[in-house]
Amino acid sequence: MFKFFSNLAHSASELLAPNLRPEEELFLQWHNLVKELKLRKGANIPVDDTDVPLRLQWIFNLIQQDTPDCIVSSISAPNDSLTISPCLEFVMRYKVFDWLVALAKTDKPAGIKSYVLFFLTNFVRTPSTIQIIPKSFMYKPLSRLIMACGRSSCSPWDREEMAFLRAVVDVLAKDQCLANLFLHNAPHDAVDRTESDVRSVDLPDCILPENEDQNRYINVENSRKERKRSSSSFTLNGENNTSDSFTFPLLTSLLRSVLNPDPVVSAQAREATIQLLRCREPVVCHCIAQSRLLEDALLPHFSKLYSCIPATLEAVDVLLRHDFGDLQHVVKSFVREMRVIAFDLLNAMVQKPTLVFVEKTMLQFLDSRLYIRKDQRIHDTMWNTNMAEATDRADMFRILFPTSAKSCTVMEEDRDNQNYLRESYYSIEWLNQRCTNLKWPTFGPIPACNVLLAEESAFFDGQPFNEGPLLRVLFHYLSNLFVQPYLLNLRVTGILSKLCLIPHPTLGEYLLDPTVPLAPQSTSLYRSLVSLVQKMDEYARHTPGFRDKIVTTRQLIRDNQWSQLEKDDENVMLCAVVTLEEFCKELAARTFVRFNSSLHV
Repeated sequence: MFKFFSNLAHSASELLAPNLRPEEELFLQWHNLVKELKLRKGANIPVDDTDVPLRLQWIFNLIQQDTPDCIVSSISAPNDSLTISPCLEFVMRYKVFDWLVALAKTDKPAGIKSYVLFFLTNFVRTPSTIQIIPKSFMYKPLSRLIMACGRSSCSPWDREEMAFLRAVVDVLAKDQCLANLFLHNAPHDAVDRTESDVRSVDLPDCILPENEDQNRYINVENSRKERKRSSSSFTLNGENNTSDSFTFPLLTSLLRSVLNPDPVVSAQAREATIQLLRCREPVVCHCIAQSRLLEDALLPHFSKLYSCIPATLEAVDVLLRHDFGDLQHVVKSFVREMRVIAFDLLNAMVQKPTLVFVEKTMLQFLDSRLYIRKDQRIHDTMWNTNMAEATDRADMFRILFPTSAKSCTVMEEDRDNQNYLRESYYSIEWLNQRCTNLKWPTFGPIPACNVLLAEESAFFDGQPFNEGPLLRVLFHYLSNLFVQPYLLNLRVTGILSKLCLIPHPTLGEYLLDPTVPLAPQSTSLYRSLVSLVQKMDEYARHTPGFRDKIVTTRQLIRDNQWSQLEKDDENVMLCAVVTLEEFCKELAARTFVRFNSSLHV
């Protein structure tokens, strides 16, 4: 009861106090917080029975309210200098974060660690934090707190520790250079403190010297330069700064948390660890590779996931399947990552195709030419030297995209066509030379015997055409072009465009010849594009100002601002339309160069 009236009196007195500037209010709150802690020092009073949680919340609110001034000032400051707000200047000068971390590591008064973790987690998640993390008043106390996390299992603050670690990992994902700041050099680094050092720390004296000049702003060097300097200090050549002498406490704390009996903490720790493993900083990568806990913590998790994969699941299902049962949320995240990796791997393999890759993924399914409607008896369709016929086939791709939906002018379109033709010519010439030893029939008619054998084959009897898993996956993603992210669409169309360059006549006929009469249930690149254009026409008719929107979208993509266009379904659709427009022009150039053999003489 006494505590209630005491808190009420404090609150009333502060409400009646005159208005203060943010830094003055911050000083007052910090002074009252230290005073409260000194009064309770040595007493076994839980932190919930004090004013400390309320004071911490007020301090955080004051710093957060003062943050926008810091951002605006840093943008307008000359010479790329970073301007620190008055509240952050106070935090830096009086080492507020250092003292909070010291209190958290001792957990005195009892329960304060949870509040400090909550305070620092919210602060790290503030958008402007990434600008000030390279400052020693920020990253050093964070490093000490990181080292203290995950040391005990089943503690009351396990989930708060995990939230704090994930917030740090999210910041490092935005700027990987910052990871170097959280490396620990045991013989030389003074970041870590032993438990006895922390317990002997006295509470700070917050009274400002009367004659000290209190600058409201301190200009310091730009954070990027400091990050660069910090990164360069971790050289691999010196005797004292070899990468073997460094450890990565953030990874260690996460791996300890992976073994936590709390399933929520363990799952979040695994996700954060996998996210942290994407860091490409050299010394950080070396520390990760040398970690002894990594194998013990993650291998059982991966083994468990592997055991949950159905025995009948094919590799291609990783790209196509969406329903994976009760491990579903974990597997979906895994599948999303696998899709990106798989497309990047395919792109690398398609750029330098090998005989095994082309035959096993495509030719063994296309050589029989079962995609052709057999009543036509077309045995030698293409690969002539007639430029007019090559132009006709190329125009089928070029005019496929309607003029009313184009996002570029006639002059821009002509320029793009010339660029695509030039790039196609040099790419095909390079691949022709590379694939010479594969003994493929680069030009000339396709042998008629393939079709005749297919007609007599038992495989053809009642069986639909099977384009193979690779092309089936690519056509699947191409058909979903209008609902997929821009970067994924670029990967899909880029791989298909590179496949069109491979100098094999059957592959070229299937992908690039729109005049081939296809069997009713056969899928082809041209049919997929026709379906997409029909969907786009339907969408354009029901979208007011479609042409203006598509022109604006093209300009934003050209200015490398496409990330702003993925916030809603309409912008995703508009980005996909621009991608489809360019893809049709690129395929037209591929078709003209591939079918006009006179260009290769």
